[in-house]
Amino acid sequence: MLDQIRGREIGEHRVKQMLQPEAINAATDRRARFVGIDAYRAAGGKATADLFADATLLHDGDLLDRLFREKLTTDATAAAEAEGWAWAETLDAAWTGYEGPHASAGSIRWTAN
Repeated sequence: MLDQIRGREIGEHRVKQMLQPEAINAATDRRARFVGIDAYRAAGGKATADLFADATLLHDGDLLDRLFREKLTTDATAAAEAEGWAWAETLDAAWTGYEGPHASAGSIRWTAN
């Protein structure tokens, strides 16, 4: 990696990305914020602290995806029952467009009874 950056102006963020390309920043990733670091660790996920920034890095994207889907489904079911909705549909895609209020990633769609 040193040969790749020698003689080039590269910011610290890019260097960190190059050192750990699969690392997920728990402070900025929507899945990590929704699941929570404690739940991620409790499920066996590996997390490390960045020594030079106030950040926690997560290292198991598949586990985080699974925990995200499970929590989203559980919360959707609870909301549907509490609100008396006929059904609730979760959207766990990494990104969805702005086609309307029900299109944001990690959201819940519903229909009233």
